[in-house]
Amino acid sequence: MPHQSPHHKGHLRRADPLALGLAYAETLPPARRAALGIHYTPEATLLLLVEPTLGRPLRARREAAPDAASLRALHRALTGLRVLDPAVGGGAFLVAALRVLAREERALLAQLGEVGPLRVSAAQLCGIDLDQGALEVAARAVALEVEALGLAGEPRLIAGDALVVEWPPADVILGNPPFVPKSRLHHTLGRRGVEALRARFPAVSGKADYCVYWFHLAHAHLGPGGRAGLVGTNTIRETSSRAGGLDDIEATGTIVDAVSSMPWPGAAGVHVSLVSWVKGPSDEPRTLHLREDSGLRAVQLPHIHAGLSGSVDVASARPLPQNQRPKTCFQGVTHGHAAFALSQEEGEALVAREPRAAPLLHPYLTAEDLLLGRAGRLLLDPHPLELDEVPEGVLEWLRQRALPDRQAAAAREAERNVGAGGASHHRRFLDRWWWPSWPRPALKEATSSLGRVLVCPRYAARPVFAFLPAAVRPSDLLQVFALEDDYSFGVLQSRHHRAWAEARSSTLITTPRYTSSTVWDSFPWPLDPDPAAVRAISEAARAVQSLREGDGRPLGEQLRVPTDGAAAAQEALDLAVAGAYGHRGGGDPLEALLALNLAGRAGAPGPPGGGSAGRMG
Repeated sequence: MPHQSPHHKGHLRRADPLALGLAYAETLPPARRAALGIHYTPEATLLLLVEPTLGRPLRARREAAPDAASLRALHRALTGLRVLDPAVGGGAFLVAALRVLAREERALLAQLGEVGPLRVSAAQLCGIDLDQGALEVAARAVALEVEALGLAGEPRLIAGDALVVEWPPADVILGNPPFVPKSRLHHTLGRRGVEALRARFPAVSGKADYCVYWFHLAHAHLGPGGRAGLVGTNTIRETSSRAGGLDDIEATGTIVDAVSSMPWPGAAGVHVSLVSWVKGPSDEPRTLHLREDSGLRAVQLPHIHAGLSGSVDVASARPLPQNQRPKTCFQGVTHGHAAFALSQEEGEALVAREPRAAPLLHPYLTAEDLLLGRAGRLLLDPHPLELDEVPEGVLEWLRQRALPDRQAAAAREAERNVGAGGASHHRRFLDRWWWPSWPRPALKEATSSLGRVLVCPRYAARPVFAFLPAAVRPSDLLQVFALEDDYSFGVLQSRHHRAWAEARSSTLITTPRYTSSTVWDSFPWPLDPDPAAVRAISEAARAVQSLREGDGRPLGEQLRVPTDGAAAAQEALDLAVAGAYGHRGGGDPLEALLALNLAGRAGAPGPPGGGSAGRMG
């Protein structure tokens, strides 16, 4: 049954125009809201964009006007200013913009000592949206505000896909583009839709989030001196989503105000970044809002880079060949189906029925197990056995539990790909249905001769490293390093590597994600540290490990509430690693690390000469 457009409901006629968008969004089925990426923008969030993009520059020009003639020229410019929202939704940004225009005209007239009707008009506003119901709500919301302010005119509202239709001229662009992560683009647009999108916008990375296309178009559409303020998922400041978006904006514009990251105050379950910028140079102050436990903290900076952080921008760092060959950093095993992850009791029962299953069962640890100190489960891993080599009891276990689901997933995949091609990994999983989805043979080969390996949770507020016996199969939520020496542990657990990881990680919602391509491949290890520095790092690393082992609490709790001894041991480790780099002072190590990376002056992972560097037995 079609939903009733909210502007037909009597009780909404008396609502605050800014609330109409929320009321409309709540009438939509959740699946449609998710597909369109529709999320109502609360007033507090609106103001974080509307004021620096529209209100503050208008006020600054008015207050700096030297005489009445300048004020009258500014008045003419104000009444001709064009505001566009290319993702208009319920019209909240247009309503907020109209309020600012009216407020500034009143202040300007008062400065001139004049009284008269306001000349700013709703005809200065324009919006684009794919959803006809949203446009109807936007029209009603602006009409209510026009009536309240005693203004005239109607906005121009365009029905259509903002990434396809022609945008009208605009001096200011404001809005909240759809929240559709790159991982769901194929599901939302279909394969052909994604291919068409990428063909239209080759400058935007194919791995970018959907909202990045709005940033790209907005910047391209503005003339010199034009301004924009948009909401984006917080991945716009990271890795692939920067390309064609904030990187281009930084190169040919000026970011004047930004919120680095903040939780979206609604049901979307994401963190967002807010960016206000000018097309071209600007000498106005730059303000970056950084999230802290108590809220947002405003920091004045000479420059806001595309990473939207107050620290050195390390986006220009390059992959280092010595970090990539031989391959040392791996993702753990992805079993792909619960039938491969057995409890201890299930493993014992399987071995009782099929003794030949015993060599195929391995201790299996997830990132959560590591941090909570749990024993974990068992991984049933028949890789690399062929079908006729797998014990019958193991095949029966997987045939009953995993095979039907893999057949169904492959069938759904084939149906989605009819006539369009597409991913075929479920087909591959079905072809080897008795193997875990991603058994990671390269990881197994690289660690086969080691007694222990380093691991790090792939998603964590800050990177933490620990050793696991090489016999353990780490899950895919653990990053695995084919390193077993204390020196390597010390370098990776140090403040230097932590700063690099935090600056280079991408995020899942808000949690930083450690990957080989974003963090590991570019991290510059100390170049030719002398033996004394290597010994100092190894000894400090062993001290950290020893205190962990003697603490008695799970590792995650130790990290949340460190003892005085643990904090002192970490500080000693940080000093030892700084010494190996020749960084004796404090401060942010990122600038020096970036210089090493760009100059190619970095060592290879692991201890110099490939030795044990004081491996703790």
